[in-house]
Amino acid sequence: MTDPAPRPGRSDVRRDFADPGRIFRAIRDADAGIEPAADIAEFLYRNNCRRLLSNIDVPAELEKRIRTDDIVNRIAVGERFASCREVFRRFEESKIPFAVIKGAVLSQAAYGDPFTRRSGDIDILIGKDDAPRVKEILLGCGFIQGKVEDGALREFTRREIIFQSAMTHQLPPFTKKTRNPFCPFVQIDVNTDIFWGESERTCDMNAFLSDTVKCTVCGAETRKLSPVGEFISMCLHHYKDANSLYLLSQRPTPLSHFCDVLYYIRAGHLPLRPLTENAAGLGAASYVHYCLYYTYMIFGDSAVGRYLKAFDRIKGEDLTGYYGLTSAQRRAWTVPLEERMTDRGFSKKFFASLSESEKEKVRTNLKYM
Repeated sequence: MTDPAPRPGRSDVRRDFADPGRIFRAIRDADAGIEPAADIAEFLYRNNCRRLLSNIDVPAELEKRIRTDDIVNRIAVGERFASCREVFRRFEESKIPFAVIKGAVLSQAAYGDPFTRRSGDIDILIGKDDAPRVKEILLGCGFIQGKVEDGALREFTRREIIFQSAMTHQLPPFTKKTRNPFCPFVQIDVNTDIFWGESERTCDMNAFLSDTVKCTVCGAETRKLSPVGEFISMCLHHYKDANSLYLLSQRPTPLSHFCDVLYYIRAGHLPLRPLTENAAGLGAASYVHYCLYYTYMIFGDSAVGRYLKAFDRIKGEDLTGYYGLTSAQRRAWTVPLEERMTDRGFSKKFFASLSESEKEKVRTNLKYM
């Protein structure tokens, strides 16, 4: 990456982001390795789209930030997996079905490198019946159920634990202090379903976790989902992030989610027929379709188009024009995806559009999550 010389036609950032369609054209150019006319380097940086950033010229100051981030991220990922090595060993020893999802393992599958995607924790998928044993192991390995506040680790209150257990598909996070200044705390999110807490659907986790493979990340031996399960799990997570009233009120829809879908498909290890069959069997086809639809809208990639065509036939309910994680919450979008992704003031506007009861729910999540 080099500091680009000024050139005729190089655009003004404020004008570019007043024309979201121009930004989408620039994203396609960056994906194709063509220097975009619009200045999207800072946008890609904020969205954690490292692969796209590596295809374009960036200002020297931003390049320094990226290099520093990359060094810190490598150290942090290594520390997280080193801190979890004993956890994974005890899971295997206790014959607990589990898989590490998202983060470094997804980065390896989609981008061929465990450090391309950025994350701040380790996510583990288990069956709900195994939660007591998993909690016992994590506590035995020095983790506590708590969060970091003002640089210190604080245990969750009973009220926080009850709220998070009741309202999400996760156990309250487990956190452990380290001696590493670049990664002073390691957090583990324990997920007990691939669907979110408010979903009308649930998954038979024993069956879902019967298809895992062993892998090694930063010297730590662990398990991950097979490609079909990993892709479905990823799409469900990304759908939830793009449709949660709470998350939409906090930040724009991340471009990185659709980059994950694009590069996972391009990696070439995702069989189409088993994917459609498994997604349909799980009741997840409409959510996978949603992610494919918007990925194709942004990138226009022919490989994604092939998967989208297959899911068009089996998707059931078309969710692409709506937001909300339940049928009761669901409303039609009046704001196009381009604006939801590029308008930095979108979240405030979205929060202002919510009903008073929905606003109160967002405030409660901010207090207890």
